[in-house]
Amino acid sequence: MNPPRRTSGTRDIVGAFNSVAEYTDHMMLDEDSTTRLNSIWFGRGEQLKLKAFRLAEQMLMRPESGIQAINKTGVF
Repeated sequence: MNPPRRTSGTRDIVGAFNSVAEYTDHMMLDEDSTTRLNSIWFGRGEQLKLKAFRLAEQMLMRPESGIQAINKTGVF
């Protein structure tokens, strides 16, 4: 089986995932570093990154269903 072709749309999807990771790892504010690290690894930050990863993966594997994938997540 051939891997999916990389297109400009792929870069957009990967870029969107990276934006979520950047936000959760570096911009979400918590009271102290321990709370922040726990959020990144186990809490809300981890949940957001996992949701973004699954959405990106779905959009990469089935680009024609990308908008349905977004609508099902309730993100927009």
